[in-house]
Amino acid sequence: MNRSEHILVCLMEEASEVQKETSKILRFRLGDKNPFEHADYPSNKANLETELVQLFAMVKVAQHEGLLFAEDEKNLLFELFIRQHPSFGAKIIKFEDMLAYSRRRGTLQE
Repeated sequence: MNRSEHILVCLMEEASEVQKETSKILRFRLGDKNPFEHADYPSNKANLETELVQLFAMVKVAQHEGLLFAEDEKNLLFELFIRQHPSFGAKIIKFEDMLAYSRRRGTLQE
């Protein structure tokens, strides 16, 4: 697998997590929480928002690699909200860490 393929797999995984959180909202309601988790566990809405930001982070990575939208195309909502969300930067860092791990495991060839 090369870097571009790795990015696309990560993009696919994030999209499936958005799908999973959306299905929880449809099944259990927007403000509901997992009853088997601790009291301060985030709501279904908060989980969906986090997964959307992480998906957008991977879109940004794919954009930077030239796989998606040109870098000079700006989206005001993206720039104002998504980049400032705490999980955006964390997702970029985690992606790079997992990319390095894949390289060490021999599953990523540059």
